[in-house]
Amino acid sequence: MGLWDEEFARFFRSMWVGSPPTHLKFARYALQWNVFSPGGSEYQLRFEKWLAAVAELGLAPVIAPTTFNATRPAQALSYGPQLETVLQRADQKLREKGRPPIAYVEPWNEPNNQGGYPNPAEAAAPAGFADEANAICMRLGCSVIAGDLEDSSNIAAYLDEYMAHLTFSPTRWGVHPYQAIAFKEGKYSAANLEELERQLAGEAVELWYTEAGAYYCKKGENRSSLQDADAQRLNHLIATKHPAHVFYYEFDYKEGIALPCAPNVDDTLLYTPSGARSAASVIFGPAATTP
Repeated sequence: MGLWDEEFARFFRSMWVGSPPTHLKFARYALQWNVFSPGGSEYQLRFEKWLAAVAELGLAPVIAPTTFNATRPAQALSYGPQLETVLQRADQKLREKGRPPIAYVEPWNEPNNQGGYPNPAEAAAPAGFADEANAICMRLGCSVIAGDLEDSSNIAAYLDEYMAHLTFSPTRWGVHPYQAIAFKEGKYSAANLEELERQLAGEAVELWYTEAGAYYCKKGENRSSLQDADAQRLNHLIATKHPAHVFYYEFDYKEGIALPCAPNVDDTLLYTPSGARSAASVIFGPAATTP
């Protein structure tokens, strides 16, 4: 499950008593890559609150560095020290709570979209981050989830370029199957996702859906009439394609968000004052098989 700050602990405490359901194991954080740099205090405070909430709920944290303020590493060598600092400080906070260290790192969130390297010709940069993350994880005991790509139309060319610049062979790959659960031109299509699967078919790897969600509001578009259908589509992908793990994402958790949807809002509205929406069944219950 992914929520952008510490709010997810309050959200989940309202939905269960005691320990998380057994099918919930991880919590994921898309993290400002230089969170512990000077001037990063806002991001640092959010991250530390999130770590405390993760520890309280007994979930295992997964981090995905990215940029939210337009700053990016000049090269992999400037990325590495920042990641190592994040892991060392986070692991110390977790040890203080009696929890194990961070086990999984997604080196750069969605490089071919949100992460800011959208063209295949730019894939060498996030691949370099993955190489650096792998070297750090070999020292600290964590594991890398490579790729973290959106299933966009250029995913085949992007993956080719990304893999060409890796210096290790990842055993875990992440994908964000947003196109596969978006109803477009009168249909759903998993063609881009299946292209990724074909390219990884010869590798002994796990495929993780490291970010997925069914929107209520998406950048000003009111998708309330499609939200439950999109969630069922995601359920169907989970049930038929068997990803190793799925992170169902809540972008901007707000109760009672006003409509029409604001142009800058992405919100799945999994929970409102009247209770959980049926789309939340992806999280709160086993995956269904409805196509």
